[in-house]
Amino acid sequence: MSAALQETIARRIVVSGTFAMVLGMVYGTQVHDETFGNSILMLYVHSQLLLCGLHQLVGGILLFLPQICSFESKGALKLIEFGNVHACWILYGFDLWGPLVGVSWPRVLREGGLPPLAKDDIRFTLFSLGHYIPASVFLVSWGVILYGCIYTKSSTSKGVKSINGEKVE
Repeated sequence: MSAALQETIARRIVVSGTFAMVLGMVYGTQVHDETFGNSILMLYVHSQLLLCGLHQLVGGILLFLPQICSFESKGALKLIEFGNVHACWILYGFDLWGPLVGVSWPRVLREGGLPPLAKDDIRFTLFSLGHYIPASVFLVSWGVILYGCIYTKSSTSKGVKSINGEKVE
C-alpha cells in the first residue's frame, strides 16, 4: 500500500513541477510586453516558477526511486505531497499576484525602479505571509525527503539479487 501511495504522490509532484515549469516558460514570453505588470517583477516570477518547478521535479523523481528514497509512513508521504504540490501552488499564486498589484520583495522593487512599500502595507504583509508559510512547509517536506533518502535500506545489501538475477555478496 505504501509503495503504491508513494508512486502516486511522486507522479502528482512530477506533474505539478512540469506544469509549473511550462507555466514559467509561457509566462516568460510576456515579460518584455509587461502584460502582467512591471517586467522586473515578471522576470522574478518567471524564474521562481522555473526554479520551484525544478525542485518539484527532483522531489518527484526521488520518490519514484524507492531504492533511493522509501517511506513506510502514510503521514510522511502526505506531508511531502502537501509541501511539494499544494504549498507550492499557494506560493505561485502570490507570485503571480505580486506583479499585478506592484508588490514584491524590497530588493526586487528597487531593481525594478519601483517605489518601496511601507512595512505596514497590507499588500506586502499578504505577499510575505503567502511566501513564508508555504515555503516553510515546502522546506519541511524536503527535510522529510532527505530523512527518507538517508534511512532507506540499500537494495544492494548482502543477499539481495541484482538486476540480472545474481546474488550480491
